[in-house]
Amino acid sequence: MLLIQRVIDTVSSNAKFSLWLRMNFNLHTSFGDMVQRMFNALEPETKVPIARYPYSNET
Repeated sequence: MLLIQRVIDTVSSNAKFSLWLRMNFNLHTSFGDMVQRMFNALEPETKVPIARYPYSNET
């Protein structure tokens, strides 16, 4: 799927008016898909907390 500028502008515009200044656009067709991909728009001043998983092999 090619992200066209209209989609990027829409997601970014929605992010500007969201409480957390971020928004996503799902690229997958169903939540049952084996792979779920999304486009994330984060506006300036977005707070992104560090996710820590102390009992995980993922570092």
